[in-house]
Amino acid sequence: MKKFFITLLVLAGFAAVCVITCPNKQEHKDALMSVVNSKLNHEMNKLSKDDGIVLFGSAVGSKLIEMALDSKLEVKNCFVCSIGQVETEDGVNTVSVGILGHVFTTSKEEFNKAFDENNVK
Repeated sequence: MKKFFITLLVLAGFAAVCVITCPNKQEHKDALMSVVNSKLNHEMNKLSKDDGIVLFGSAVGSKLIEMALDSKLEVKNCFVCSIGQVETEDGVNTVSVGILGHVFTTSKEEFNKAFDENNVK
């Protein structure tokens, strides 16, 4: 009986830590922006070798993606975790999952598919 209560106490403690450290929408947005910025910089470097053009294009693209994330990203708080989703014509795509203070994002390809201009409602 004592082991049962210790196990229950440990599970309750873990659940409490998950609830306290559950990432919010801003943390999901920051993690997704990191993925987008790395992809955007990679694509801009492929298009041009001029650092000024790359910097300008990355800044403009980053701001546009940030505005899209502000309007399209929905974060569901499930108490112990949070799920970032984007609604498309095909349904709802999960683009991030947050637990224990960390946000895990989908692959760059899945993220690009979710934000394809022909797909986003």
